[in-house]
Amino acid sequence: MDKLQQVVTVELLPYDVGRWHYVITATAVGKFPWLKGFAATAMRFKPYNFEWSSPGIDLVTAELRQGIYYVMVYFKPNVIRPGTTFTVDFSFEVSPTWDATRLRFFERIMNDARRTVMRFLLPPGYVLRWANAMPDRTYEAEDGRAVLEWNLTMPGVIYEFDFTIAQKQEQGTG
Repeated sequence: MDKLQQVVTVELLPYDVGRWHYVITATAVGKFPWLKGFAATAMRFKPYNFEWSSPGIDLVTAELRQGIYYVMVYFKPNVIRPGTTFTVDFSFEVSPTWDATRLRFFERIMNDARRTVMRFLLPPGYVLRWANAMPDRTYEAEDGRAVLEWNLTMPGVIYEFDFTIAQKQEQGTG
């Protein structure tokens, strides 16, 4: 399978929880009648509370190596054939994802796609305080929350995300 692009949005929630949302576009490559499934991502802690909007898929969590949980995407028979480009859209929660007490996110993430867009949706009223590498882009979501965005363009490279957030300071009117 050739993972062409993925957009990963991590919503930082209370109590160290994070909601991870994936949109993956890939092409099935190889010699097989149809693609049964693939490992979409791997997490250090067991994902739960799955949701997906892509038709014809099932999501399963498998602990294939000690302490590593893989999110497996399985397809219905004869749907994805070699050469087919497809998109899957799913999300899940993981705890812990971040340190909500210290307002810090730290994770090393391997880019397993040709291009990955990593987005972090901050809690309401929070902004970036510090980052080991500044985001490529910051903007406000429709609901007014801050979004931090990094473009990962080197496949197979491990990117380190280390940042802290702080409450937004209200501008005084005088």
